[in-house]
Amino acid sequence: MLVDYSKGRYRVVWENGDLVGTINFECCVRLDGQIVYEFDDQGCLYDAKK
Repeated sequence: MLVDYSKGRYRVVWENGDLVGTINFECCVRLDGQIVYEFDDQGCLYDAKK
């Protein structure tokens, strides 16, 4: 099942509870204003630094 994360606000955390960043009506995860991960329409995450 595909989820369209660009439709809302989400907190993204690692399994241990540490904050990765937030999704704010867009197709990327930001931390302190910087894009840390991007994801495609299939839900695959990509490291923004690569």
